[in-house]
Amino acid sequence: MIPGMDKTGPIGTSCDNLGPKPGQNSCGNAPVMSVAPAQPHKRSAGRRTGTPLYHQLYLVLSRQLRDRHFPAGRPLPSEPDLAAQHGVSRVTIRRTLERLEREGLVRRRRGAGTFPCATETGGGQRDDISAIGSNLFTLDMDTEAEVLDFHHGPASGAVCEALGLPDGSDCLSITRLRRKAGRPVSHTVIHVPGTIAEGIDKDVMGGTPVTIILNGLGHVMERAEQAITVAVAEPGVAEKLGLDVGAALLAMRRVVFDADGRAILHQLSLYPPDRYEYRMTLTRDSGSATLRWTPIG
Repeated sequence: MIPGMDKTGPIGTSCDNLGPKPGQNSCGNAPVMSVAPAQPHKRSAGRRTGTPLYHQLYLVLSRQLRDRHFPAGRPLPSEPDLAAQHGVSRVTIRRTLERLEREGLVRRRRGAGTFPCATETGGGQRDDISAIGSNLFTLDMDTEAEVLDFHHGPASGAVCEALGLPDGSDCLSITRLRRKAGRPVSHTVIHVPGTIAEGIDKDVMGGTPVTIILNGLGHVMERAEQAITVAVAEPGVAEKLGLDVGAALLAMRRVVFDADGRAILHQLSLYPPDRYEYRMTLTRDSGSATLRWTPIG
């Protein structure tokens, strides 16, 4: 595990060995009012996640459109039907369809309905985040970068721990937004120890990957450790990525080391999950007595 990564454990605390007291439930808490389940015919878009309802529905419908769930040339179910199917209001359905239309996944015809068009526009293509994870330059070299922030200052405790620095150590912090074909695809915050960041110039770096800049300064990367987890979009990030606050994101944390084993870069990149997927090729292990698959590459 990378230093500084959250150590995520099971959600909640087990109450299996605690006997209830009179007037309490099995976890020792006061009884709470039960909530009636949703109607069986409705697939509610999950109101308890903290993610805006229309964005949850957007994720569901965009996935179905990319998977060609709806026959080409035939309209999607009507707005009332979609509202009943997903247990949401027509306002939520209308807002979701408007976003899908902006992204080229559907086409709306007055008086005829809403039609899928992902295969016509290429809207169903998603980038492989596993390729980005294995090649440090894949995304950097295939996108346009905008520097949102560039400053020196004390880094957080988690970043300092990951870089092997004392808490509050000075680091150069670089925040970048990357776009592909004009569409935001990642929000990245990079920290470089202040002791080796003097040669990094905001005015000349442009979209060049920071690892390449460090290499030019004599800090050659030897290896990297990374982990992929989930995060939610905070206000500033949500605005830049065109998402709602609280929307789900893929989070990639990476620490890069030089030949001496010294950590020279900490990176946190956030990706909209509807624009990426994880791909893997497996081969069957013929030497195993049980059915076993091994990743290739």
